Amino acid sequence: MGKKSKDKGSAFERTVRTMFCKAWDIEMERSPRSGGWGKMGTRGDLIVDPLKYPYWPFFIECKNQQAWDITHLFQGTEKSKVVEWWEKAKRQAAEDDKTPLLVFTKKYSPIFVRCNFWLLESCASTLWFPYLYLAEDDSAVVLFEEFLGFWKPEIAIELKLLQPTQFRGMEKDAKKV
Repeated sequence: MGKKSKDKGSAFERTVRTMFCKAWDIEMERSPRSGGWGKMGTRGDLIVDPLKYPYWPFFIECKNQQAWDITHLFQGTEKSKVVEWWEKAKRQAAEDDKTPLLVFTKKYSPIFVRCNFWLLESCASTLWFPYLYLAEDDSAVVLFEEFLGFWKPEIAIELKLLQPTQFRGMEKDAKKV
């Protein structure tokens, strides 16, 4: 990978990290050495401190490449970089007992996230949002900003994926859940 590509990927990871931190009021960092750190179960491109957030449910992979097109989501796995990235994210997430999130974009394109469909279903009864359902593996693609807006840590707490004290400012809400 050339320096320009690496810089572009690093800048995208920082952008996604900032969006997560602002939307969910959490502390998150880029993983040292492009997601290959693997120390104490902290793999992926974006990580949280496992001591501060011991039940963090996500394995986050970020891709900013021109090698995909939205139409690839409708084609078989042989033609789709997004499918290739998703399969890798699912495999690595499973090794860490996490839920995969693939955050991806390219030049002049919005940022998308591919996730397990149940994450969207968990809040579908109260919110409406556009998404693309991919039946082959029960996943979905949605705009990243939409995902950050409707899938909040409070939902993870309600679904018993996280403990209320894992997010700053939510300790008061712990008694409500």
